[in-house]
Amino acid sequence: MNGLPKGWVKADLGAVATVTSGIGFPNEHQGQISGDLPFVKVGDVSAAVLEHGGRLSTANHYVSREVAALLKGQPVRPGATVFAKIGEAIRLNRRAYVVNECLIDNNVMAVTATNERSDRYVHYFLRTVQFADVLRATTVPSLRKGDVESVAIPLAPLPEQKRIADKLDSVLARVDACRDRLDRIPALLKRFRQSVLAAATSGRLTADWRNGEDVSRSWKSMPLGDYVENHDGRRVPIAEALRAKRRGDYPYYGASGVIDEIDDFTHEGKFLLVGEDGANLVTRSKPIAFIAKGKIWVNNHAHVLKCRNGEPEEYLGFYLNAIDLTPYVSGSAQPKLNQKNMNLILVPVPPVAEQHEIVRRVETLFAFADRLEARCAAARKQAGQLTPALLAKAFRGELAPQDPADEPAAELLKRLAARRAEAPKTRRGRKPVAARE
Repeated sequence: MNGLPKGWVKADLGAVATVTSGIGFPNEHQGQISGDLPFVKVGDVSAAVLEHGGRLSTANHYVSREVAALLKGQPVRPGATVFAKIGEAIRLNRRAYVVNECLIDNNVMAVTATNERSDRYVHYFLRTVQFADVLRATTVPSLRKGDVESVAIPLAPLPEQKRIADKLDSVLARVDACRDRLDRIPALLKRFRQSVLAAATSGRLTADWRNGEDVSRSWKSMPLGDYVENHDGRRVPIAEALRAKRRGDYPYYGASGVIDEIDDFTHEGKFLLVGEDGANLVTRSKPIAFIAKGKIWVNNHAHVLKCRNGEPEEYLGFYLNAIDLTPYVSGSAQPKLNQKNMNLILVPVPPVAEQHEIVRRVETLFAFADRLEARCAAARKQAGQLTPALLAKAFRGELAPQDPADEPAAELLKRLAARRAEAPKTRRGRKPVAARE
């Protein structure tokens, strides 16, 4: 904290804010979806950060003020910052800004600025703090009130605190908007790829190549069983393959890709691999068909296909990734795409020359999508680094303009100390016997 801007001062967080923990939340009072006060749990903090830009206005549970009084809960006022105080959730560093008065449970902690005009400044500062650095060395990670109160905060003059908070409100809103737009791009690219596959395997993608000729004049349709050789009989059970684990240089394929390497092979050349696990095929969590080249092993969760007449396997892979295979999946407890059902799939088959043109065009479009996806990933990474960089800059005094006429923060600190000294002290200890009676 050395080298603070003129007028700033270093202080313990406890000197400028009140740190409080929540209360127990008995089961009999849980489950209400409306009421006077939201009752905030760790999950509500996470939801506010992940889904609502860090603003906490609702919760999964509510209580009336009568129940709050019965539980002896002190409501947390708007402007406070709340976060997890126990468990691994502490390391997630999620801080939520309280919008509506609420209660917090005993796994949550709240920090409330003594001067309400400092609420946003304190909130943004807390987003820079790694509480994992001050955790107690216990079996279950936990934060104590004193741990949080002793965190050092660079305190700016009060008017500058407002300028910093206003600037952060503005720039971080733009960062969040940018990140939201970038987060939508992968889904758009997935839809783009599916549209390309649909156009490719329906003939629309190469309509100009055919000079507008209808596909019915040159394409034909045939069952997959007549179109490919299926090498199911030479698959290797998983248990057998795992016994040979890590002994050689040949890739061992499962339903979702290379899962190991072993020292022998069952196939050589270019093959199309198709997953057999029906759950994967139905959810379409991954492409269900891809090309394997060279020497490979294959387990019994994948089919190995090779076109009979030298057609490009890539075209068939595009088609299988474009269609819904659910009607061909059998079984309920453990759904499977067996060879019998798979052989019934009707494949639209263009002339070989057009198949090669389709492959060329799809690969060109997919390469474009891959480049765009890589640029998007790089931009998302940069956007993710902007928020901590802007927060760090703010608390070095480099984000908002300074005004020499501002009252130094040391004067604010003196007034806060005087206010604490004048506040009535909470008396602790045993009550007199007469009072207990």
